[in-house]
Amino acid sequence: KVAAPLAYAAPVAKVAVAEPFDPNPQYSYG
Repeated sequence: KVAAPLAYAAPVAKVAVAEPFDPNPQYSYG
């Protein structure tokens, strides 16, 4: 399943809309 990646993609996507990069390393999964 892709439940885990999606769980991270959701908050990260919201942040991506606000900023062009991830300001929160704790959300980074890469």
